[in-house]
Amino acid sequence: MNYRGYGDIIQNLEYAHNLLQQLENDVIGGKNPGQRQVALSDLQLQRNTVKRLQDVLNALELLEDKTIIRVVEDPPAVEDEANRPSETPVPTVAPPKPTVVTQSTVAPPAPTATAAPSNEPTSVLRNRLGKYPEKEEKSELSTEDQLFQDRHEQEDLSESLLKMAEQLKANSRRFADDLEGEKDILRIAAEGLDKNTTGLQGAGLRMLKLKQGQDVTWWYQMKVFAALIGLALTAVIIFWLPKLRWGSFTL
Repeated sequence: MNYRGYGDIIQNLEYAHNLLQQLENDVIGGKNPGQRQVALSDLQLQRNTVKRLQDVLNALELLEDKTIIRVVEDPPAVEDEANRPSETPVPTVAPPKPTVVTQSTVAPPAPTATAAPSNEPTSVLRNRLGKYPEKEEKSELSTEDQLFQDRHEQEDLSESLLKMAEQLKANSRRFADDLEGEKDILRIAAEGLDKNTTGLQGAGLRMLKLKQGQDVTWWYQMKVFAALIGLALTAVIIFWLPKLRWGSFTL
């Protein structure tokens, strides 16, 4: 694995995580509940994507560690297998016991009896030594294929991270534009609230004046009733009492 690219991927993941956290804080501070819910759901999807990418990166790192361990451990095993046949003892034919030749017509021993045991171990050794390089070549090919696959996955991961970062940046800009566009609406709403507050204060003052006016009116009404009662008593005294005095009052 290319460690430089691996470090870039880790930095991109950290940047994406920090950017998501910053955007989430900005969204939470928003005043529009509808857009805040939509933005939070979108950020949750992006956070899940970052988490999946982190899991894939951890899996690739674990797979690379296993591959390196296998590559390091395989060559000694091959060498042991290659050296094992050379350490096997080559069977030797025991020398024939000395015999007394009594006749000159004794046939010499057949050479095939001793040649067969000597040729068989060398052929077996040659076959074994010929097989181990093939195994080593296969292991090298499989390692190269695995590294190529890991490199391809790293490239895909880097591309997906770049796309996700671009998408996050576009979402942040769009969210900032939405907030900028909502400033006028918020300003108009604030002005309307100020007008309503002023109107409510004026209505409160008018109600207070009306209440005071009602109190004054009630006092004047009481004065009028008292004056009427006084006039009625005065009329009774003036018109009715003299008649009672002179006895000319008739029912």
